Amino acid sequence: MLENTAKLLTVKDINKSFGQRQVLFQVSFDIKPGRIVGLIGPNGAGKTTIMKSIAGLTSYQGEIEIDGQKVSKTHTAPLKKVGSLIETPGIYPYMSGYNNLKLYAGHTSAEDLGKIMEQTMITDFANRKAKKYSLGMKQRLGVAIAMLDHPELVILDEPMNGLDPESVHSMRQLLRGLADNGVSVLISSHILSELELVADDLVVVNHGHILFNGTKDEFFASQAAKSGHGTRILIKTGDDQKAAGILESLGFQTDHKGKHMGVYTDDQHDLNKMLQQLVMNKIEIKSVSEEKQHLEDSFIDLIKGGDK
Repeated sequence: MLENTAKLLTVKDINKSFGQRQVLFQVSFDIKPGRIVGLIGPNGAGKTTIMKSIAGLTSYQGEIEIDGQKVSKTHTAPLKKVGSLIETPGIYPYMSGYNNLKLYAGHTSAEDLGKIMEQTMITDFANRKAKKYSLGMKQRLGVAIAMLDHPELVILDEPMNGLDPESVHSMRQLLRGLADNGVSVLISSHILSELELVADDLVVVNHGHILFNGTKDEFFASQAAKSGHGTRILIKTGDDQKAAGILESLGFQTDHKGKHMGVYTDDQHDLNKMLQQLVMNKIEIKSVSEEKQHLEDSFIDLIKGGDK
């Protein structure tokens, strides 16, 4: 299968200042059709400013292209392909959720409006005034508004904020469904465990600088390489203490956390050598697995490294 190299969104050398304070520095990345991109960084890193720049909600220096068309003050037509939920949803409190949707609906048909309400799970409270909505309800209505008029790019700033576990799961399914139908999604969230489950690619920003831009797998691989230890392999044996002594005598680093011994390597040949040595020393090997890396831990390691 040929890799899809088309770019729906291109952000190139974006700089942004508020008065004398510069908040974005040469920010560049792109998004391909049907990809979910997680934009992550600490509070104040520049995530929301990046999203507002793409959505045409703030000025900037640099270039932004949507589907090959440059966006500018005099050329905003490409923004019609963008739906967004950034910061607080623009909801009128004394109108029902349904009437809020109709207000923003544009060319969305009544049939599509119904589908969006079902997808975002707002049907049950759509006729209630929005002022009575919980935070989670408002978030779901905001996502529904972002989905109107069949956008090709959906930008969501903390869409899982205030959602209960069932709604978070449904939101994850919704985002994956959009991507499977070719819609690109740029999403920020402080719930990194959820972002890890849904994102295809990651853009990491800190102090207005891009620290990483690539696939999720590339991110984990780069962090493992930076650690200097390689991937942690979990090995459970009949005698972990003896096994650790044998592996350390061969020059491998081991540790013991929880119920498994850990040994570090990224080389399949080295792993085979380890296992052969254990077998030759009559040590029973009960299980071998690769330790799963977690986005939150890897993100913290990257941010700490970038602050040095």
